[in-house]
Amino acid sequence: MGRGTYIRANRKRNTGDFRSLSIYDLTQTGQSSFSWSRGGTVIAQISIFVAPESCVFGYTTTDRLGNKRVVDQTIFIDRTPCHYGGQRKWFLCRCGRRVTRLFLTSAVVACRHCLNLNYSSQIESPLDNLWRRRDKVLDKLGGDVNRTHIKPKHMQSRTWARLHYEYNHAMIQALGGAIQEIEKAQRLWPAPGRRSS
Repeated sequence: MGRGTYIRANRKRNTGDFRSLSIYDLTQTGQSSFSWSRGGTVIAQISIFVAPESCVFGYTTTDRLGNKRVVDQTIFIDRTPCHYGGQRKWFLCRCGRRVTRLFLTSAVVACRHCLNLNYSSQIESPLDNLWRRRDKVLDKLGGDVNRTHIKPKHMQSRTWARLHYEYNHAMIQALGGAIQEIEKAQRLWPAPGRRSS
């Protein structure tokens, strides 16, 4: 059974629409590069030079007309002390906010606040929310719908039993929500030759 995601033309952009990097991806100083692939083909690549107090993002984007644009931007790194010792690193965005994740656009590297982005979960329908919860539990069980009844190797039996129950419960809720949506659609658009009750 498939489910579709319907996108409004005027909807607000969300974090899933852009590539992003976390401060935790940058584990050491020096030159690093990251790439994103789709279907085994590299679709984007970025090089980052990380210094103790800043990092320089460099990448090239191509617009729909084939024009290339080089983005070269310095982002500073801030640190705050942790309660039990050590320090936590943050990107210091151009707006002054400390953030752990930056988003890459065709013109700038910035936080979600600067780009006015929602999280994907903030704009999804209640039914999509149910499916996402089901998928989250499924990932913990190994990601294969046909093998949820088999305990993954190295998982404790109690943990598997709890996750298996959560998966079944989430699946029942999601299917119940899907049935309600179908019944609602049938009331709005009855089949030809049939009157709605």
